[in-house]
Amino acid sequence: FFKAHINRFDSKTRTFTVDFDDGDKTNREQPFDLVYPDRIPEADVVAVGSLVLFPQGEYISNVQNESGRFWHQGIVTRMEESPSGCRLYSGHHTKGKADGKRILKSYEYEFQDLPLKDLRVAGNVLDLLEAYQV
Repeated sequence: FFKAHINRFDSKTRTFTVDFDDGDKTNREQPFDLVYPDRIPEADVVAVGSLVLFPQGEYISNVQNESGRFWHQGIVTRMEESPSGCRLYSGHHTKGKADGKRILKSYEYEFQDLPLKDLRVAGNVLDLLEAYQV
């Protein structure tokens, strides 16, 4: 998953046309269930079993020579509090090589001890349209 802004929504096909922040012009049509708002979720929304996006690895765009974080879909399998009282989340990828996922050098099956600020959760279509003012 890469950062993008929603350009438009087609209610018949339930797809978004996005403009990627790095300027890439490929794969701009995305199904609604694979578009996540770029906002930190509320703590009561993320629990064991939640599907989330989490960062793992970085890239440099060939288009605009900008860098960004790779975001991956995962599932939360554990939550715990740090000694400072911060809730931390751990889990693993939902897809692997057998599912057609491109495995990058930075790939690790599990993610561990991420704070809420490093997670994203799916919104519904109306949330996404509102967030991006489409």
